[in-house]
Amino acid sequence: MNRWINSDVILGLAFGLIGCVLLVSCFQQAEGSFALAGDIPPFLVPQVFLTIWIVLSLAILVAGLRGPFVPTAGRDWATIVAIAVLLTAATLLLQPLGFMLVAPVAVFLTCWLLGFRRHLLNALGAVLGSGALHLVLTRVAALPLPRVPDFW
Repeated sequence: MNRWINSDVILGLAFGLIGCVLLVSCFQQAEGSFALAGDIPPFLVPQVFLTIWIVLSLAILVAGLRGPFVPTAGRDWATIVAIAVLLTAATLLLQPLGFMLVAPVAVFLTCWLLGFRRHLLNALGAVLGSGALHLVLTRVAALPLPRVPDFW
């Protein structure tokens, strides 16, 4: 049993499950959206990215199952679990609190949990990175991201 448990198998399973949940959510949201005949469906871009995500997760899973055994002892499981909880909480809080409030906080806390200790640089990168991602997704890809309530 221990032979099959290594970091690639765990990551492949985790990211594959997350990708499947997000892809199903995209299809459910796409059913309720309106598009004129001939228009590109509004959730096509995330569906394509999530499909690629799932394929890559399966590739990581297969590589972990076929590759040499690498023991998982000595890993910092507390950090891994904390990041998983943080990402789950960020996902659940995204809709009620909005992307521009949740994303920078989640990025900053992830950097802190991973041991990056230049807090000012982490905060700056979290805010600028989240802002740039917001602009790309809303302006270029025309995706509707959750807004911060009563802000804009």
